[in-house]
Amino acid sequence: MVKCVLKQYVCVSKCVSKMAITIRPIIRDTEKRIAKDGKCPIEICITAGRSRIYIKTGRKIEPENWGDGKIIKSYPNSVLLNGIISKRVNEIDAEILKREMAGQIITPEIIKAICSNKTNSVNFYEYANMVLQEMEDLQKNKEETRRLYKIQREKLKDYAPNLTITDISPEWLTKYQKHLLLDGDSNNYTIQAFKLIRIICGHAFENKVITYYPFDDWTFPAYKSVDKSYLVESERQALKDLLVKNKLSGTLQLITAFFLLECYSGIRHSDWHKFKVEKIVDDEQFYLSTTKTKERISIPLAYYPDLKWIVDYIRDHDLSYKLSLEEANRTLKSVQILAGIDKKLTTHIGRHTAGTMLLELGLSIEEVALQLGVSKKVVETYAKITGLKLKLAYKRLQLK
Repeated sequence: MVKCVLKQYVCVSKCVSKMAITIRPIIRDTEKRIAKDGKCPIEICITAGRSRIYIKTGRKIEPENWGDGKIIKSYPNSVLLNGIISKRVNEIDAEILKREMAGQIITPEIIKAICSNKTNSVNFYEYANMVLQEMEDLQKNKEETRRLYKIQREKLKDYAPNLTITDISPEWLTKYQKHLLLDGDSNNYTIQAFKLIRIICGHAFENKVITYYPFDDWTFPAYKSVDKSYLVESERQALKDLLVKNKLSGTLQLITAFFLLECYSGIRHSDWHKFKVEKIVDDEQFYLSTTKTKERISIPLAYYPDLKWIVDYIRDHDLSYKLSLEEANRTLKSVQILAGIDKKLTTHIGRHTAGTMLLELGLSIEEVALQLGVSKKVVETYAKITGLKLKLAYKRLQLK
C-alpha cells in the first residue's frame, strides 16, 4: 500500500520567519470542482506560511474513491496512480530541500516557480515587493527613498510588465537605460531606477535565487553635475512676446507654448502630450497626474496669472503636443536665438525655472517638491543657487 504523502518542514528566512511548508495530495470536492462525470481533479496542495499553492496532477477521481490523502485500494490501478502522485510530491519536496540546503530563501514565489518548472523565472515585481516590505519593516533607508523606489518599480512595470529576475542582463540594462533617456529622464534620474534594480538583483544573488549578478558586467550610470540655469522674468517675457508679437506658427509656436507651460507649472516633457485643456482645467483649477510620480497635482489658476495666460493661449490656439524630446530640444535652440536669450534652452531648464518661481511665490520646499515630483534635496539646490533660501528666511522673520 502506498502511504499518504505529507511533507512538512520549517524554512527560516530573512523575509519570512519560520515559514512552515506542507506538501500533500488532495481533492477539492466542492460542487464547482466536480465535473459532469462525477469526478474532481487530484491536486497537490502546498501550504507555505499563509499561502496555499495548488498544483494540477492531470488526474481525476470520484470523491468516494478518495480517502486519507490517496486513491483507495479497491480502485483500478490505485497502486500505480498513487505512485505517480507520490513521485511528483517527492520531486517538489526534493527541489525545495535542495534550494534550502544551498542557502536560498524559500518563498511562495520560489515554490510556484519550482512547480511550474520555471525554477529561475521568479517574477521581479513579486520579489521586489517582498524586499521593499522587508526594508520597510527594518526601517532601512529614509521613507522618501522607499517612496521613490516604489515609483521606479511602477515605471519599470509599465515598460516590462512580465519581467523576471533572470531577464535582467547587461544588455537588458543598457536597453532600459536608452528607453529612460529617450522618455525624457535625465541621466541622474535614471540612477534612482537602477539603484532599485541593483538592490533587488543583489538580494536575489545573495540568497541564491539567481546565480549571475548582471551588474558585474555593466557600467552603472555616473552622476553628472547638472546645469541649474533658469529663466528670469525678462527672459520669460521674451518668450511670451514671441508668441504674441511675432505670432509664431507651426513647430516653433507649439514648442514655445509648451515650454512656457513647463516653466509655469513644472510638468515634465513626458507629460506634455497628456495636456488637454478640457480635461486638465476645471473650475479654474489646473489638474495633472504626472507620468513619472503618479502624483495628482492641483493648482488654482486665480493665484497664478502666468500659468492661466499660457493655458488660455494653448486653448485658444487649439494646440496639441505629439513630438519627441529630441525635436523639442532641437527646436528650443531656434527659439533661444529668436528670443535673444543668452542661455541654452532645454526642457530641463523649464522645470528649473518652475522650481525657482514657485519658491519665489512663497511655496515651501516641501510643497514645491510635491508639485514637481522630486525630492526636497533637489528643490534645496534651486534655493541655494538663487539665494532664495536666505531671502525666504528673512521673509518669515518679517511676518512674525
